[in-house]
Amino acid sequence: MREILKLMTCYKLSLPTHNLDIAKIKAKLGWAAKDEGSPFYRPHTFAFVEKPLPDEYTNKAEPHAEAFRNLELPVPPWSVVRIAESNDDIYVIYINHDVDPVGQFPGGGYWLIYSTDKGHTWSSPNYLGLSEYQPYEIVRDSGLPIREGEYLNLEVNRASDFNSPSIALRGQAAANTLYLQFHWQDLVQDSDGDGLNDILEDKLGLNPLVADTDGDGLGDSLDPMPGVKFRPEADDVAKVMQMAMERIVEQKQEFLPINRNPHLPVSLSPTAAAVEHSQTLFVTGDSNNFVSLGLPMRVIVMSTAEAKAAGDKWGDFYPLDIRLFINKAKTKAHVLWATDFRGEEVLEFEKIGADWKFSQDALNSQHTSPLP
Repeated sequence: MREILKLMTCYKLSLPTHNLDIAKIKAKLGWAAKDEGSPFYRPHTFAFVEKPLPDEYTNKAEPHAEAFRNLELPVPPWSVVRIAESNDDIYVIYINHDVDPVGQFPGGGYWLIYSTDKGHTWSSPNYLGLSEYQPYEIVRDSGLPIREGEYLNLEVNRASDFNSPSIALRGQAAANTLYLQFHWQDLVQDSDGDGLNDILEDKLGLNPLVADTDGDGLGDSLDPMPGVKFRPEADDVAKVMQMAMERIVEQKQEFLPINRNPHLPVSLSPTAAAVEHSQTLFVTGDSNNFVSLGLPMRVIVMSTAEAKAAGDKWGDFYPLDIRLFINKAKTKAHVLWATDFRGEEVLEFEKIGADWKFSQDALNSQHTSPLP
């Protein structure tokens, strides 16, 4: 009830008189009752409306590169897509792969930071809920004012030649004459005050009304596995999975794009405080195998059905499928991992005395049956 009262104050809603009113408020905020199953099954809510670009801004380019050439940003220059100013506030749209892993498309997800003091300090990052080319590409040198009252406006091209998410976009307009109008409060809303905007929590399958979704005492923004309640155990499963996940994370990080040609000639100051970010690995598997792990990056564990629901909601989605096989004697184990676009690999383990060791690394082979 405390969460609902907090949100009612934020949205200036009157006190409900019965449970049906509370249900309506939760539905309006995009969050149903907690007992309705996985957050990944929630309907997709949008912070934007698609609108036709006004005629006066069609084919009107206003390059901003020179004006911001000496601006020191807390994000890598190669990631910057657009920089614009409105009423002395500076807005930066950039791309990273924190919650949009590399898959069919090279681009990552679109994020926003902004400054109200001419670039001396910057906001926390806000996820826009959009991935590059799925189905939009933000126009870099748009002449459309980026901020107008309570709205943030972004001119976009629709990447109609690419596969796009099976989502019902609100609004219709011809390609190359579009802009997305975000309601500012919906974009930056952080209902539970955990440092993750609600749109990001929706992408991660977390509860935007609870700062500690899994209830293990570690807030969502700090928890490496915010959807799996941590249990400090050190059994054979935990030991094997810890070794396997460390190896998998190490290999996955090698495939993360760390450089691309900069969109704009801006600099990253060596003294600037970098924007906090957390690379995220989405995996399908048995969540019970992950409850005791400590990992160097955020891991979201989901079932196969949840992964399908996330793909239907967000578009192309390639989680790692991780399966553990361990024999009855607890002396040998195999961990299989694969993605839709990467062949299956096997990590083999053998228990020698009280310790588990790698017996064979990352074989590109097909595993056909569990261990005896």
